[in-house]
Formats: sequence, C-alpha cells, structure tokens
Amino acid sequence: MSSNLSNDIHTALNGLINQFWAGLIQHRSHVTILRALGYDKLAKDMQQRILDEPETIEALQKRLLELDGQIAFQAYAPMLGQDVRGILGNDLQLQEQGLPVLAEAARLAAERSDTATRRLIEDIIVDEEAHLNWLKDEVSLLERLGDPLYLARSAG
Repeated sequence: MSSNLSNDIHTALNGLINQFWAGLIQHRSHVTILRALGYDKLAKDMQQRILDEPETIEALQKRLLELDGQIAFQAYAPMLGQDVRGILGNDLQLQEQGLPVLAEAARLAAERSDTATRRLIEDIIVDEEAHLNWLKDEVSLLERLGDPLYLARSAG
C-alpha cells in the first residue's frame, strides 16, 4: 500500500476510534443516568448493547497499528440526555450519524484493496445496525406507549 493510500486508511481508522470512544463515553454515561433515575431495566438493556464497544475500539486500534499507523485521536464531548427521551434521542442521533462514517471507511478500504480493514469495518457495521434498530424500536415504543407507560416498563 502506498504511503498516501495508507495515510487515508490511518485517518479513517483514527476517525472511527474517535467516534467509538465518544460513543462509549456517551452510552456509559447514559447507563449511569438511567440507573440513577431508577430505570434499571432500560439501563441493563442498554448496557448489554454496549458491552462490545471496548473490543471494537481495541480491534480498530490493533488494525491501525498493523498498518504502521499511529493512534491519534481526540474524543469529542458526548451529547448527554438528562431524561429517558433525551437519552434515547441522543443515542439514536449518534448511531444514525455513525453509520455513514463507517460505510465510507469500508468503501475507502475496499477502494484501497485493504480487505482486512474492510471486513473489520463491515463486521462493526452489522453490530451498529443492530444497535440502531434497537434504539429505533425503543423510541417507537416510547412514542406509542407515552412517557408514563414506557417509563413504568423501563423501571423493572
């Protein structure tokens, strides 16, 4: 891989690492907020959805280092909700914004004939789409049930 081509991949991987660190901070903070508000069932469900995020970050960093890149990122501030509606909305927005970035990184890796990076990112996309679908389902349920019923269900 030429230097310019690998630099593009290095930049893309560092961008993804940044995105996942910020997401992990946001999601873990939201789990803590949900528990503090007494919504233990929702907090537990959310915690299950983010268990693999540290491994995703590690896999991205490992791949970057395998490509002789350097880990260089600065996680941006999370968008923290203060109630269930804000938490779900902010996490939904984060997931929706993240998928196109992942898709672009996979496209770049494919264009650069970097099959290992492309496959890694595509595997991450599958997991992130599942997380997005769960969030969409939760937001839809909140809208259909209304706050009182949804929150009663989430306290479990």
